[in-house]
Amino acid sequence: MMQLDEGRTLLKHVFALALVALTACVDSTGIACTEIAVAGLRVDVVDALDGRVIRDATVIAIDGSYIEELRVLSERETKHIGAWERRGRYTIAATAPGYLPGVRSDVRVTGDECHVRTVDVTVRLERSP
Repeated sequence: MMQLDEGRTLLKHVFALALVALTACVDSTGIACTEIAVAGLRVDVVDALDGRVIRDATVIAIDGSYIEELRVLSERETKHIGAWERRGRYTIAATAPGYLPGVRSDVRVTGDECHVRTVDVTVRLERSP
């Protein structure tokens, strides 16, 4: 069984660790930021005619020399997610079997002192002739 003094010492250590963790999340302006990662882009790829989601699409985000393939996080999800904590001006390119490639240009991801602001984008693909 833990003694009262040991419990107080343990509590002091836990408090000190929590304070260090909170301090690590405070930026130079004194704003406390969370440690979560925020996606800059969330992209749906849909059929241009009927608007249904195209599940087997490949989505690429390009900002200058930066190129990232965006991913769907689970089988239940439909949105391609990426550009984690990355501001920029993106071109979004999407392809899927049976469809012509689709592009969205000048997609701007901005942010605040702590995180990016997620931009929702829809790319509409036309069926191949």
